[in-house]
Amino acid sequence: MTGLTNVWICGADLLLIRADRVVSLVVPVSAVAAAASPDDTDFHRSVYAEVVGGTHGDATTRVKLTDCGTTPAAELLTGLAATLSSAASSADRYALIAAEDAGDGGRRWVATAQAPPGWARPGSPGPHSAAS
Repeated sequence: MTGLTNVWICGADLLLIRADRVVSLVVPVSAVAAAASPDDTDFHRSVYAEVVGGTHGDATTRVKLTDCGTTPAAELLTGLAATLSSAASSADRYALIAAEDAGDGGRRWVATAQAPPGWARPGSPGPHSAAS
């Protein structure tokens, strides 16, 4: 998809992921069917991105994007795809995509040209790039 070099996804741990570097999305199916290591205790409740160009010599890096809350994973995935498509076609310069509370216990994706609330301001510690 063209335009994804200007679209960045905000990870849960204040990581920025350039959207064209995402090679797959990992969403929970069920608590027993999740393809996760035993260390990933909250895997069945979270959405992750596998990003090409990992850290520490890895080929890929897994980055947590958000907790699902009460939102079904399929709904979150559909919403992310729609938000990515919209942001890629309308981004003048850059677009940031972040998950936020939907107000009903669930999550939704928003695209903005400005950093989400709670992110660091200039001169303070803040987000860093997972892949750029």
